[in-house]
Amino acid sequence: MSKHILFIETGGTFACETKAAGVRDLGDHSVLDFAVVRDRINGTNLDISVKQPFRVLSENMTLERLEEWLLFLKTVDFAAYDGVVIAHGTDTLAYTVNLTAFALGKQDIPLVFIAADRPLFQAESNGTVNFLAALDFMEAGETGVFALFRNEDGRILVHRGGRLRQMNDIETSFYSHRGVFFGELRDGHFFYHEHRLNLRFQKAALPYDGVSLRRGILRIFPYPGLQYSAFNLLGVDAVLLDTYHSATFCTAGDTENLNDLLTLLPLSTPIFIVGGVDGEERYAAVLRERENLYFVTDVAPEAFYMKALLSFGDRETAAATAYLLENSIGEKVSS
Repeated sequence: MSKHILFIETGGTFACETKAAGVRDLGDHSVLDFAVVRDRINGTNLDISVKQPFRVLSENMTLERLEEWLLFLKTVDFAAYDGVVIAHGTDTLAYTVNLTAFALGKQDIPLVFIAADRPLFQAESNGTVNFLAALDFMEAGETGVFALFRNEDGRILVHRGGRLRQMNDIETSFYSHRGVFFGELRDGHFFYHEHRLNLRFQKAALPYDGVSLRRGILRIFPYPGLQYSAFNLLGVDAVLLDTYHSATFCTAGDTENLNDLLTLLPLSTPIFIVGGVDGEERYAAVLRERENLYFVTDVAPEAFYMKALLSFGDRETAAATAYLLENSIGEKVSS
């Protein structure tokens, strides 16, 4: 019996061509046009259906586009497929993967996001490798939302949705939070990564009913000279404050002191300080007490932000905060 795979194309480098010297833009080709991919599909008796909800360069993945993505997901009958492969750009891949994992809740089939480091027609591109590896991964019987990518070191890592970190601007590679990836593809076979932070099976989380994402989530990154007074806090429902590597943030100075933010926000507005590892020592200077101030550890900031957009989408503040601090799909959240 053939397996029915849904292939969702959203654009990104996967759909790009080099149309002028040093300039990439969206083209009209598909990874399915490549002989090595067609041979694999024909040789393994796969039935591939294709959907294109939109085609966009992933740096243009706005909240409006993400809401369009959520609306599209509600039109897909996932029970009709044995697996789903989603081609996405690298720039915002972590955000869409994590959002999708929280929005869909527990899934009984694998949904695998892939990307390409270069346009597919370039010989150095890992796009076709990632697509074929996604098909290999589906043979392992794992379920849920994942991302798969061949890193610069040649390793093909699989990451669980809810733990994926965004690619940096130095290395064309993806990693899970704290380096704990879900597993690895080697010679066409999947190997699960045994680790205490690595949940193999998802919790039975319910899918998100709506498609609206809350605009009033303010995410702030620390840097010397940060002025909290420069932010327009009108309409802010929650603040997510990332930290330095040791879970610290500024508590000195006149305008970059966290106390400045605390005095500007109503006490009813929750502030989530995201960073660090559960159980580690904290520097005394950063300890603060305030109503609706939460220290959140052991979670990918990108995932926590996407979860916040959903949490506050159709919930009141108290209910949204409670959901945000749950380990809803197996992500690791400590507060």
